[in-house]
Amino acid sequence: MILLAHFIASIFLATALFPYFGAYSLLVFVGGFLIDLDHVVFFYMKFRQINPLKMYIYFRQIGKKKKFKTYEQVFRPFHTIEIAVLMMVSSFFSQTMLIIAAGYFVHMLMDYSYELYIFKTIRNFSAILYLSGKK
Repeated sequence: MILLAHFIASIFLATALFPYFGAYSLLVFVGGFLIDLDHVVFFYMKFRQINPLKMYIYFRQIGKKKKFKTYEQVFRPFHTIEIAVLMMVSSFFSQTMLIIAAGYFVHMLMDYSYELYIFKTIRNFSAILYLSGKK
């Protein structure tokens, strides 16, 4: 998914939540936009550099060329079912986490829609399964 799309969706969600949560609605950007920092960490670990242009090209080429095998190898810890459960549970106990979780779930919905459209499937998104090497 294009980063700009997540940013725009976060703007819309923050705007919708603003009447209810005021400035706290900006926390939507943590879950809706900043969770993609795990892409930066992966890129750095793989290539030992942080170059925004190369990073953008690398991830865009995976989608454009429909390289699902390469896509599956990208470990994104913030995009896992374990984090989703943590977000959901913590949102019951904290207004801050509720707002972050709202952004997170919109982000994930967008990512899964993109994966289904481009790759016709959704990748393994469990950290436990990924780290154990199981598909």
